[in-house]
Amino acid sequence: MNFDIKELDYVEFYVCNAKQYSYYLSKGFGFDLKAYSGLETGEREKVSYFLEQGNCRIVVTSSLRSNNEIANFVNKHGDGVGNIAFNVSRLPENLSEVTTDSDDDGSVLRYESEIYGDIKHSFIDRSAYRGRYLPNFQDLNTTPLEGIGINRIDHLVGVVHPGLMNNALDVFIKNYGFEIENRGFSDKDTNTTSSGMYSQVVQHLAAGLKYLIIEPVDGPKKSQIEEYLEFFNGPGIQHVAFTCNNIVEAVERMESSGIQFLPISPEYYETLGERFDMTHEEVQPYKERNILVDRDKDGFVLQCFTKPLSDKPTLFFEFIERKGSKGFGKGNVRALFEAMEREQIARGNS
Repeated sequence: MNFDIKELDYVEFYVCNAKQYSYYLSKGFGFDLKAYSGLETGEREKVSYFLEQGNCRIVVTSSLRSNNEIANFVNKHGDGVGNIAFNVSRLPENLSEVTTDSDDDGSVLRYESEIYGDIKHSFIDRSAYRGRYLPNFQDLNTTPLEGIGINRIDHLVGVVHPGLMNNALDVFIKNYGFEIENRGFSDKDTNTTSSGMYSQVVQHLAAGLKYLIIEPVDGPKKSQIEEYLEFFNGPGIQHVAFTCNNIVEAVERMESSGIQFLPISPEYYETLGERFDMTHEEVQPYKERNILVDRDKDGFVLQCFTKPLSDKPTLFFEFIERKGSKGFGKGNVRALFEAMEREQIARGNS
């Protein structure tokens, strides 16, 4: 099948309370609350809020009923990513189950697929739609926020059960035009003395999107991947990664809004200066804000990770500032795993 993907259109979160969650994304991460769909716009099953920052678009949705797809998702998994939507030039003509959403601005064609778990991947054709958002959304006319400098979604990370990574990859490659990108992590990159993972990266060059699929490996203790699968009750999106203009300033602003970040061991920063010929003064801002630093042949990448966004140890956000590097901080993966293991111990889940 050829979906001719143009871009990542939006990522949709299925949550218990869309009004509260959208407020959290707005006040904590600087997303502009732009549009609304619900009872007032003729939608009887669900309520949704449309948020933007830079070239990043997010939809937050909750159910108005006790027994529909969204309610069942939240009941099973808790708050999490339920739908990843790609904007396509066209949908293949032989597809069945294509739905049409319409309003006064035209219509949007949509085809949905479940590649792994209960996560939907939507392919939408907007060519006959003149509106800015989606059908049956109304503009909220809110005052624009300054934001924290988010540009776009850099990559998505999906977690699957052991042995199922390649099945998911095959669907992305054979059906949706993705290709293998040789920047995945081997077990040697990620394994600590307690746990580890396998991963592989696929990318869609035209859409500028990378998608990592990861699965746990056997280890002496429960890995953070296994912890995710347990508390999410199955496969799903572990984290969403955003690029930002200045990661130090972004973290400062998020922390001032109460966002908590994964603490990195002080020992990591003791060798950082030697690894990359950095002075103590250059290292200190990263140490104070738990920012990881790595370098490859193309340049540097700076990364930091929030704590889980809900009380369950499931979905979290990553923030990236790229200074030439196109990689994922391979040199930081073990430090990240060890930081997550310390959080697991505190939760009693190791």
